[in-house]
Amino acid sequence: MIRSSACQPQADTHPALWDEPWSSKLHHVLGHDLQAFREYNRNLDELSRLSDRELADIGLDRSDIQRVAAGSYNG
Repeated sequence: MIRSSACQPQADTHPALWDEPWSSKLHHVLGHDLQAFREYNRNLDELSRLSDRELADIGLDRSDIQRVAAGSYNG
């Protein structure tokens, strides 16, 4: 099998990309996603436990909870 140099990964363009095995990169990405998911659920749970009065005190209502928990609230 003949391999063209154009098909070979260029280590100098993305050196960090080729330094780790793919399983390590996958573990890192999945770990980060799992951490973000847990943080979202923790925030959602804490905000959901607040009464309507407590939410109003901090300038929120129930319809804002998911956006705030996700970090995308621009209130």
